[in-house]
Amino acid sequence: DTIKRMYEKGLLTQADGGYLTDLGREAAEHAQIALTILASSSHH
Repeated sequence: DTIKRMYEKGLLTQADGGYLTDLGREAAEHAQIALTILASSSHH
């Protein structure tokens, strides 16, 4: 179960969901940045 694994990794406050922890918020922010970079059509 993805939610349980995220909780076990310290990304969520509760095993059944809850809220993102500080680490979870930081991970989500980095994931969004990575997706933005990957989706970019410009090549440098």
